[in-house]
Amino acid sequence: MNVAEYAQKALTNNLKLFEETTPELAIIYNNLGGIYHMQGNLDKKVDYVKKSLTIGLKLFSETHSTVTILYNNLEGIYQEKGNLGKAAEYVKQALAIEANLSGENSPALVSDYISLARIYQDRRGLKQATEHAKKVLVINLVI
Repeated sequence: MNVAEYAQKALTNNLKLFEETTPELAIIYNNLGGIYHMQGNLDKKVDYVKKSLTIGLKLFSETHSTVTILYNNLEGIYQEKGNLGKAAEYVKQALAIEANLSGENSPALVSDYISLARIYQDRRGLKQATEHAKKVLVINLVI
C-alpha cells in the first residue's frame, strides 16, 4: 500500500466517525492533496484542496486565516499548472482576507503581493506587476 492509499483509508475511516465538516477531515483532504502533488497529480490536488476549502469556509467563514492558506495553496497549484488567471483569482481572495485581518500595510501581505507581481509579469502585465512590487516596497519601508 502506498502513502495515498493509507491516506485514503484514513479518510474513509474518519468519514465513518465524524461529520463531513470537521477540522480533522479538512486536514486529511489537504494532506491528500499534498501527497498527490508530490506524485505529480495536480488535478487531484486541486480536488482535495477545494474539499478542504469547502470545510474551512463552513467552519471558519470567509474571514479566517486558515481560509487564506487554502486560497494560497490553490493559487500555487494553478500557477504551477500555468493557469495564471485562476492563480490570480485565488491570491486576490487570500489578499483581501489578509488585508481585512491585518491591515493594508501588514507584512502578512508581502508574499501575496509578490505572487501577484510574478503572475502579472508572466502575463506581460508589467504595469500591474510594478504596482504590486511597489506595494511590497512600501510595506517593507513601513516595517
